[in-house]
Amino acid sequence: MRDRVSSNIPLCAVILLSAAVSCARMSDDTFPSKADVADTPAKPPPPPPPLTSSELKVLRIIGGKILPNGDIAIGKVRILRRGRMLSFPAETSITTGDLEVLICSERGRAYESLLKSSVNPYNVQLGILLLGGVNGARLKTLESQSTPQGTLVDVFVLLPDGKVIPIEKWLRNKRTGKMKKREGWVFVGSSFAGDKSCLATKEGNVANTWSFGNTILDNPAHTGDYDDYFEAYTKNIPKDVEKVTVLMKPR
Repeated sequence: MRDRVSSNIPLCAVILLSAAVSCARMSDDTFPSKADVADTPAKPPPPPPPLTSSELKVLRIIGGKILPNGDIAIGKVRILRRGRMLSFPAETSITTGDLEVLICSERGRAYESLLKSSVNPYNVQLGILLLGGVNGARLKTLESQSTPQGTLVDVFVLLPDGKVIPIEKWLRNKRTGKMKKREGWVFVGSSFAGDKSCLATKEGNVANTWSFGNTILDNPAHTGDYDDYFEAYTKNIPKDVEKVTVLMKPR
């Protein structure tokens, strides 16, 4: 596995912290439940176990903090420990036309992205690592390939009314005319420049539909080889919705 943390932060330290975060797993369902995403669920589940002093030290090093309910915040990324997933704010970018990007940051290609966010892609990468994700190859080919495929991550959109939908519902396969298959999004992780900066942050990519440049999540299917395979599924995107919350849940 390539180092996807940066040479400023020891990878072993993040792995240690991820064990503590992942052990708080309360829900194994692929699709998030309302209890997973609610700040004050009707019947609050047991709080996640507290972090040790060593784990809190690592969390501070990576710029994170513990929230009052036991969740973790790293910048605008929130790690929902009970549901073993992360969330961050976003808004619709384009609702018609071809897509090359699933989610971009403020530096990214908003003109060809389904969603855009003020989140730092590097913090998304840290969040997936803390949830136990392992970066790797985009495609799953041979069992003997030197770099295994990265962890698959399901991506959902939380609407203002509380409804949670898979993001694929807003993607249309131009070849079939149907909704994109739910195959997950593969955690490839960003490379780092010589100055130790995250290239996905510089390029503005959080998740891509077309496999191009540095990104955190990529398309795990061969459809990612093409830049004109998907378009916004306009009829499935509510016209009155702009602000949403992105949820990412490693499988």
